[in-house]
Amino acid sequence: MQIKGIILDDEDIEMRSSTNPQTGEVSNKGSFKLQVMKPSQILTVNVTTQQVKSGFLDELKKAVGLPLEYFIEFTESKFAGDKGQHVSFTGMRLFKLPEMKAK
Repeated sequence: MQIKGIILDDEDIEMRSSTNPQTGEVSNKGSFKLQVMKPSQILTVNVTTQQVKSGFLDELKKAVGLPLEYFIEFTESKFAGDKGQHVSFTGMRLFKLPEMKAK
């Protein structure tokens, strides 16, 4: 979906590391807080490992304070965890970077 929003502060952009317990591989993922209007609310939007590797978080820092059109998608995932437990999560994920021109 295409939605107009603003990242208010560079501290709203975060990177976090996680370690795969089976392989020991460390991966970096990110997220940012996006304030949207009509209705006003703040969304947490996730950034994938591949997007972090491609420099998306650095590009998002250039967008702080600019009202832009963001392209995000709703994601839902379910799987069996390491110990056979059921794991599910839902959320918003960045689909592609916004054009850096305010509209």
